[in-house]
Amino acid sequence: MFNLVFTCNVPSVRLWQRLGFQQIGLLPNAGNMKGVGMSDAIIFYKAFEEDAQT
Repeated sequence: MFNLVFTCNVPSVRLWQRLGFQQIGLLPNAGNMKGVGMSDAIIFYKAFEEDAQT
């Protein structure tokens, strides 16, 4: 599973880290955030194993 999180959203960054997602990339100036300006974005990833009985 992949997730893109803006670095200015610190609570969200911490949440994805606590959930065990790994940072696999950083997109510089990925978005123009209202009240913040340009913000980088972190690409998070976590592999989930399929249920062996499916």
